[in-house]
Amino acid sequence: MARFKLEPVLNYKQKVEEKLAKELAHLEHQLREKQAFVRQLKRKKEEILNKLRSCQNDVQDVGEIMAYFHYLAAVEYKFKKAQREVNIFQKQWENKRQELIFISKEKKVLERLKERWQQQRQLLLRRKEQYLLDEVGINGFIRKEG
Repeated sequence: MARFKLEPVLNYKQKVEEKLAKELAHLEHQLREKQAFVRQLKRKKEEILNKLRSCQNDVQDVGEIMAYFHYLAAVEYKFKKAQREVNIFQKQWENKRQELIFISKEKKVLERLKERWQQQRQLLLRRKEQYLLDEVGINGFIRKEG
C-alpha cells in the first residue's frame, strides 16, 4: 500500500509543535511567577513608603528613618531587576509563541496535503474498481452474447 511521502516530515512537525507548546507553557508559568513577585515587591514598596510617611509625621528616630530609606532602596533595586526579568520573559514567551504559530501553520499545510493525497488515492482506487467492474460486466455480456 502506498504511503504519504511527507509523513515523516508531518510527524516531525507534530513533535516539534508539542515540544514548543510545552516550552511555551513552562515560560508562561515562569512569567506568571515573576509577575507575582513584581506585584509583591510593589506592595512591599508601598508599605515601606507608608511607614516612612508615618515616621516623618511622628518625628521619631532619624536612624529608623534612614533604615527605612535603605530598605526602600534595596526593595526598589529588586523591583527594577524583577521588572527587567519580566520583560525578558515576555519577549521569550512572545518569540516562542511566534515559533509555535509558524510550526502549526506548516503542520496544517502538510495535513491538508496529506488529506488531498488521500482523497486522490481514494478517487484512483474507485476508478480502478469501477474499471474492473466494467470489465467483469463486459466479459459477462460478451459470454452471454457469444
